[in-house]
Amino acid sequence: MSLQAVSPEPGSPPSAQLVIISPGTARTKLPLANGSNVIGRRVASDSKDVAIRLPGLNVSRRHAELKVGPSGNCELVDLDSKNGTYVNGLRVNTSTLESGDVVSIGNYKLMFVVSSGDSAEASGLKDQRAAEPDQPTHAIVKPTTVVELADYASSLDMGKTVFRPVEDVMAPIVGETPIDAGEKIIEDSARISQITRKTQMLSILYQASKALISATSLNDLLDKVMDLVFEKVKAERGVMILVDGKTGGWTTEKVRYTNGVKADEKIVLSKSIASMALTEKKSVLINDALLDPGLMKQESVKLLGIRSAMCVPLTHLDNVLGLIYLDTSSDSERFTQDDLDIITALGNHAAIAINQAQLNDRIRQQEAFRRKMERYHSPAVIDRILQGPENALDVHEADVTVLFADITDFTVFCEKHSPAVVRNMLNEYFGEMTEVIFKHEGTLDKYIADEILAVFGVPFAHGDDAERALLTALEMQEALERLNSRRPPEMRFRVKIGINTGHVLVGDIGCMRRMDYTVLGDPVNTAKRIQTSAQPNQILVGSSTYEQVSRDKFRLLPRKAIQLKGKSGPIQLYELQGFA
Repeated sequence: MSLQAVSPEPGSPPSAQLVIISPGTARTKLPLANGSNVIGRRVASDSKDVAIRLPGLNVSRRHAELKVGPSGNCELVDLDSKNGTYVNGLRVNTSTLESGDVVSIGNYKLMFVVSSGDSAEASGLKDQRAAEPDQPTHAIVKPTTVVELADYASSLDMGKTVFRPVEDVMAPIVGETPIDAGEKIIEDSARISQITRKTQMLSILYQASKALISATSLNDLLDKVMDLVFEKVKAERGVMILVDGKTGGWTTEKVRYTNGVKADEKIVLSKSIASMALTEKKSVLINDALLDPGLMKQESVKLLGIRSAMCVPLTHLDNVLGLIYLDTSSDSERFTQDDLDIITALGNHAAIAINQAQLNDRIRQQEAFRRKMERYHSPAVIDRILQGPENALDVHEADVTVLFADITDFTVFCEKHSPAVVRNMLNEYFGEMTEVIFKHEGTLDKYIADEILAVFGVPFAHGDDAERALLTALEMQEALERLNSRRPPEMRFRVKIGINTGHVLVGDIGCMRRMDYTVLGDPVNTAKRIQTSAQPNQILVGSSTYEQVSRDKFRLLPRKAIQLKGKSGPIQLYELQGFA
């Protein structure tokens, strides 16, 4: 790597200078002239006003300008560079520099030093540790970063790419190391090396176990995995992708950056390499991205100056749960095969914890879902929902039979009894009625004060839902008789029931703060009007329900057509008097 600094004007010795302190780069002094000093990329067509030329595609042609005053004071101005200018790890548009400040441009770290001689320079360099951000520091970024999937694996330089099956990495770690009785281990350097390496790996996995076991959730676990990864290898960018076990789709769960890198940069990930990690369970190490013609076709790789990359699958038993991708632009800290083996082992270990955390999450979600669904459905229906398609409860249209049951003269009952007595009465009544509804796999939509709304035909249609509603109504009357028989006369009450069938909208309806599984539509309103028209202890059925039930099973007597509130014409009703 060569650097070029244009000498300042003769007779005007610099009062300030930049010193390149990038890891792996020879320390180079770049004198600054009083006035304007433009920093830019070294290309043949550069304009002559570029005073400091830095090679590298992530340095803009005219990247930044240093305006140096007579006393060494200096103002830094970003010239609308593509990748930004940073001072002490923070991106800036303009900044007044002080001696010891570290300017980051592309892959370069440049220390600004006010210098009248070697002693001044040494003074500035002595403050380098304080000027640079603490290491290592990782920025945790929400996974909104663009992960660019490119298809460049077919042209990779395989001489610069290492492929390691996961089992090849894990076998010497988890397997036994056989030792013959007469073997002289001390003289066997290969054996010592193998045991030493196994011990190191086990130590790393022990540390990982202690960290992962403390995770309180899947999200916390994934954060800890990325913490461990960045602790063990010197990566600049990292992505964790998980695979949806049902759809097979990929989701970017975690994105990590080291200091001074924008959160909106793209991360390049080969679709072919990702597929190799996910389907063939192979870890991939790209030793030098700049020597891979396929990678160098990717603009993001060139702009970010990526030198080395790794892609490691997260495997548990025969399943691949996801992958970890890492890259770095550092030439001196390119990934090694040891790094690949460490991250592969960590990934394999983490996958066990991830699998358990995902299982725990699914159990918690199912328990929460079951608790919610117990308000509406019988245990048998809930089991069918859990075993069925995920969209069973999505909002949709369906043909259903709606049942309304309302206590007669409930207001008068409340006037005569204390709230506690009313509450106990309702709880007992609702409990008895709900058992009857669930017996016939009806859905309990809601309790409305003393009223019950039940629906038959959702979330699953049975083909005889209208008949199930009539069976439920008759058994509700029988249950009420048994309930009243246990009570003194002043605690007894009667119920009016209305039933109607039709096409409705059904599903979770409401707002983000509260969603309720319910039905909407004219058939629901009509069922309510029918119930209002009923007499105490009477069950009235609409004509749409009457047409769907067998007269061989039920005794249904026609009643005079009536005009229901809100309806344009009279509706024929039928009274359900029992079984045929």
